[in-house]
Amino acid sequence: MSILIWQRRLLLALLVFLASPVALAQAPTGQPQDDSGLNPHFASMTKEASFICGEFLPNAIEGISELMTLCGGRFGMRLSPGTFLEPTFVSGAGKGQRYTMGSLSIRSDYALDDFIGSMFAGGDIHYATAPNYLVTPTGEETRIYAGFHVGGAIWWELNDVLYLRTDLKFNFNPGNSMLVMLGIVMRFDPASQNDQGNQ
Repeated sequence: MSILIWQRRLLLALLVFLASPVALAQAPTGQPQDDSGLNPHFASMTKEASFICGEFLPNAIEGISELMTLCGGRFGMRLSPGTFLEPTFVSGAGKGQRYTMGSLSIRSDYALDDFIGSMFAGGDIHYATAPNYLVTPTGEETRIYAGFHVGGAIWWELNDVLYLRTDLKFNFNPGNSMLVMLGIVMRFDPASQNDQGNQ
């Protein structure tokens, strides 16, 4: 079965998994929540930074046919208690290939009982370098693409400021690809009570 079929099935399963509990999410007993359903401590943080690594699964990207590990960083800035703007940069190499991806996403967070779920979408810039000894004297060829993505994430709280986050991201153009990522997120800079009241 092709990667494309698996990507479509995983995307559908992810969307069903993340969308269905939103209407059913309830506050854990004894723990207050805000209007977004999120724990107030989680919702109060206005910034986050994370180190991420994951497996990149390309499909129908010219010259890029091998799986490879991409690592990088992500920074988040709160737009509202349940919405973040996320610039992300990941890069990696393997088997003569190099791949760099910069992304900008809008992310929405939801309470999922003891976990936090996120859905995100945005645009990407892809910088793909592949071996090609017939075209260039250097033996490699680089292409730059623009594309877009959708995805989802699940968060686990480690302590008040550190979280473990796993992402499943689907990229469209060039070709299509999937990025499965795991990262440690540090959340900081809590909003003041006045800031929270004005949002």
